[in-house]
Amino acid sequence: MLSWFSNLKLRNKIFIAPAMMILVLIGVGAFALADQAVSQANVNSLIVGPVRQAETVAEFSNAAWTSQVHLYRLMATAANETDQKKILSLAKIATNSLGGLAEKLKALLDAAPDSAGNKDFAQLQTSVGQYIKQARNVIDMADGDAGTALTLMMGATRSFTAIEKITDDLNETSKELRDRQIALNDRRHDEQNTLLIVILSISVVAGLAVSLLVGRGISKPIADLVPELRKLAGGDFNIALSALGRKDEIGQISAALEMVVDRVGATIGDIKVSASEVSSASAEISTSTTDLSQRTEEQAASLEETSASMEQIAGTVRKNA
Repeated sequence: MLSWFSNLKLRNKIFIAPAMMILVLIGVGAFALADQAVSQANVNSLIVGPVRQAETVAEFSNAAWTSQVHLYRLMATAANETDQKKILSLAKIATNSLGGLAEKLKALLDAAPDSAGNKDFAQLQTSVGQYIKQARNVIDMADGDAGTALTLMMGATRSFTAIEKITDDLNETSKELRDRQIALNDRRHDEQNTLLIVILSISVVAGLAVSLLVGRGISKPIADLVPELRKLAGGDFNIALSALGRKDEIGQISAALEMVVDRVGATIGDIKVSASEVSSASAEISTSTTDLSQRTEEQAASLEETSASMEQIAGTVRKNA
């Protein structure tokens, strides 16, 4: 375990794993938000690109068909009826539809970023220009010369057929571009999801590893201290404190325990010295008592001898008297 970690306070060690997990969650959340922003940007690019182009192609195709239908209706009315008012009304509708077709063409060209250098768009512009010119000629001749108008209508129809073919090609191209862009976005999304799963897996493994290291860093010194405390409780002061030198609470406990052991050992040493001195004094007192007893016995013996001598002297005196 690194020395800096050993010197951390317990409360700081306990906060390491949760703090790391919080940082990881913040990082994963930021990654998810960035991924969401990228996905949204891809969707927006898809909407303003292939999807929008497909929509404008469809709108242009509808406008072209609408113009052609109005033109056919005008021709059919002009060939079979003599109501000039109705013919003029249909001519106006057909003219307006041609104006709508020109607007849809402009919108289509604006929606296609590569329209300037695209051969299909160039052909489409040419065909639409020819068609509008021929259709206007048909409209102009519809209320006067139906035969000429019918001849001009055949040319407009050929131009419309060319427009229809190009439009179909553009539709297919737009669909392919859209499908390709969708597939690319899906692949990117899958890659981002895979990367997110990998990051989460690494984060979980790293979190578990840090938790185990933190737990071991806290529990091992305490576990090492337990048998030494048991030895101390049994009266064995010869203990080894492996946590000495640490600056955390466990190191402080070990240092305090070492001071206690030193002081208790010094006290026991003093007690042993005092007991030795008491034992020596007791031995001296015992010796003195023995000497005194011997002297007392000797004095008692002398007194007995003296008493006997006195009795002998007294007896001698009585005999001599």
